[in-house]
Amino acid sequence: MAGGPHAAAIPCWRCAERAERVREGLETDTFLCGSCGFTITLDFDESGPLEEPLWPPTPEQRAEILKAAEARDKR
Repeated sequence: MAGGPHAAAIPCWRCAERAERVREGLETDTFLCGSCGFTITLDFDESGPLEEPLWPPTPEQRAEILKAAEARDKR
């Protein structure tokens, strides 16, 4: 699997809730948020598997995700 065992779940880029890996590829993994339905595809070709989990996010990471999502929505 591209992201490795630490990529089983990531924070959703839209709502910061849990996005589960739904497809494991050789270079990319696809995630689906159970809260808002957003789909994320991450390419791990150059970085390789994650060395530590991204879920759960810290309060600071969660705030950054929500701030970035709000800025995207204003465009």
